[in-house]
Amino acid sequence: QPESSEAPQRVWASKGITGLLENVGGRRVEEQVQHNTVLLNVYDVSDSDVIQRVNRIFTADDNVLAGGVFHAGVEVYGKEWCYGATVPGRSGVGAVKPRLHPQHRYRATVHMGNTEKSPEEVNRILVCMASEWPGSEYDLIHHNCLTFCNVLLGELGLRRIPGWVDRAARAASQVDNVVKAVRSISADEVSSQAEETLQTLRRDSLAALEAAKGG
Repeated sequence: QPESSEAPQRVWASKGITGLLENVGGRRVEEQVQHNTVLLNVYDVSDSDVIQRVNRIFTADDNVLAGGVFHAGVEVYGKEWCYGATVPGRSGVGAVKPRLHPQHRYRATVHMGNTEKSPEEVNRILVCMASEWPGSEYDLIHHNCLTFCNVLLGELGLRRIPGWVDRAARAASQVDNVVKAVRSISADEVSSQAEETLQTLRRDSLAALEAAKGG
């Protein structure tokens, strides 16, 4: 995101596959923003041209939102809250000016609904989350800015982030869990299971031979 004190103009994200129909004529429906409206600001991860090209391909230039590699923050009562890695002993929760995260390039905004929480209640929620989300526990796959957004949105009484925003992260998480499960099986366990299988085959073979003799 280029350094600037002025936020880029808000761009409303299309809604999943139906975005192709919504964007006919190059115009998207403007969402109603009230004082208690909660917004999800979505960014291309980093300023990398490669990431931006990948995201443009997977979103068909924002017309059909299928997935991509994204950062996101929750905007509520004038501040955008997000989570990231820090040195040990510090919270990973922080606030930036909406649509102006310094490490990522703003792409689009999703209207998440209106919260019934007051500004004071939201502040209390975030103070609590700040202590529960240390930056040292940040994990690119399992404990990241998108998982933080989902938890915060739940605290605000709203739905989870759209599937297209964290589809790549969820797929990576599933693959990583399978790899970890496979790696957790030790060589001794494999040998033990193989020995049990061989013993079972021997017993079954002997039983079959005895049955044949008896016949």
